[in-house]
Amino acid sequence: MISIISGTNRVESNSSKIAKHYHKVALEMNADAKYFSMEALNGATINAEMYNPEKQDPLVKKLQEEAFFPADKLIVIVPEYNGGVSGIFKWFVDAISIREKDRNFRGKKVCLVGVASGRAGNLRGLDYLSSCLQYLGMTVFSNKLPLSQIGHVIKEDGSIDDFTQQVIRKQIEGFINF
Repeated sequence: MISIISGTNRVESNSSKIAKHYHKVALEMNADAKYFSMEALNGATINAEMYNPEKQDPLVKKLQEEAFFPADKLIVIVPEYNGGVSGIFKWFVDAISIREKDRNFRGKKVCLVGVASGRAGNLRGLDYLSSCLQYLGMTVFSNKLPLSQIGHVIKEDGSIDDFTQQVIRKQIEGFINF
C-alpha cells in the first residue's frame, strides 16, 4: 500500500489539495493508495509522556497504525515552513519513532514533494527531510518534486495546471515502479 500524506495540520491547505490530487492520480493508475493528513493530529497533546511508547497519544497511535504500519511506500507532501518542513510532521516522525521504529520506517520507500509560495518549492525542506528519513532506514525516491509558486499551480477553481499534472503523473508512475 502507498500512504499519501499531507504534511501539515492546516485545514484546506495547499499541501492537502496537492496530496488529494496525488491520491486521485494514484488510484487512476490502479495503485493501492490511501490519503492521510496531519489534520488528524489536531487535538494531540505534546508532553514528556510522548516519549513513552505505552503512553503514546491516541491520535498519534491511530495515524501511525493506519498510515505507516501497513504502507510499504509513502508519498509525503510537505509545505515550506521557515526554510524547512512543518513542525507537526517532524513532531509526528519523532513521536512514532519511539514505538516500533523499524516497522514504521526501515526498508520502506518514500517519495517527497515540496510545496511553497516562493521560487524554490521547499528544496531545503526536502533535503532536510531526506536526511532524516534516510537516517531512519527509508529509501528516498530520487525524483523529488519541488512545487514552487503554488498560488499559480493551483487555480482559483481548485484545479491544478496542466503542466504540473503531467509532472505529477510522471513522478507517481516512476514511484509505483520504484
